[in-house]
Amino acid sequence: DAGSSWAATAGAGDVLAGIAGSLLAAGRSPQEAGAWAARVHAHAALLASRGAPIGASALLAALRPAIREFATGRTAAETPTPPR
Repeated sequence: DAGSSWAATAGAGDVLAGIAGSLLAAGRSPQEAGAWAARVHAHAALLASRGAPIGASALLAALRPAIREFATGRTAAETPTPPR
């Protein structure tokens, strides 16, 4: 559960597919690529939303910070949920 449904917007699925495709191209298994893509996508949506609706461009802009947080060991569970 990402804590927000703000990623349910036009273009968000394209962002998710791009993440998964990148991971597949990097040699990850389909299961691993799908799981990580969903996790990063959900965390990016949480970072981008800040309690308000977002578009795909805001979601895309939040990908780098989301990936950075995973790379440094910070998980979505440690990120405070913004007010709704």
